[in-house]
Amino acid sequence: MDELRQSWNLNARSIVQGLAKRNVEFTTDEVWAILNRAGEWDDIEPRSLGPVMLLARMDGIIRKVNKHRVSNNGLCHHRPKQVWIGADNDRRLR
Repeated sequence: MDELRQSWNLNARSIVQGLAKRNVEFTTDEVWAILNRAGEWDDIEPRSLGPVMLLARMDGIIRKVNKHRVSNNGLCHHRPKQVWIGADNDRRLR
């Protein structure tokens, strides 16, 4: 994994964990908004957050909420996106 990708991945995971700790509902739109304020990630494929979210869910950091929110991102054609929240039983966040 190259340095840029590795840095992006660490930042993305940290942001997802931070949102989970705050126990607020969020989509990948919010994660990208924070990522974009933290650095320049133009060379990162926008779909790269999918595996980050999947691993966070598998690690018990986040869980799906039974709803979707229309994206504010034109790159994904404003499609509905999964809403996430911090998992109730996450020991890693304590």
